[in-house]
Amino acid sequence: MDEKEIGYINTLPLVDVMLVLLTIALTTVTFIKEGALAVDLPNAKAQTIEVPKVFTVTITNDRIWYVNGIEVNEDNINLKLELLNREDLCEIYTDKTVMVEDLTLMMSRLNTLGFSKVVIKTKNINN
Repeated sequence: MDEKEIGYINTLPLVDVMLVLLTIALTTVTFIKEGALAVDLPNAKAQTIEVPKVFTVTITNDRIWYVNGIEVNEDNINLKLELLNREDLCEIYTDKTVMVEDLTLMMSRLNTLGFSKVVIKTKNINN
C-alpha cells in the first residue's frame, strides 16, 4: 500500500476557533472598561453620601505603634483602641519589613475588641 503525503493543512477550524476567542475577548474587555452595565439612574433632589469614619493604626519598622498618628506604647494600645467607635473603619499601615507576627497581633486585638471593619493598606503596583 502506498501512503500519500498530505501536502496541505486545513486551517478553517483554526480560524473558527480564533474568531470565537476574539469575540469573547472583545466582549470581556467592554465589560471591564465600563466597570458595570450602563444604567440610567433616576433623578433625586437630595442625595446622602455616607463617608465612613476612619481611624489609622500604624506600625513602623522600628516597632513603634501609632493610633491616629499619636505614638502609643504597645502595652497600652488596647486602652486607646477601646475609646474608638467599633463601627468605624480601621486602616492598618505597616512597614513592609514589619514581622507578620506584629500584624496578626494587631488584627487579633482589633477582633477581640469588636472591630469588624479592618483593612491593610498597600501600594498600587500598577502605576
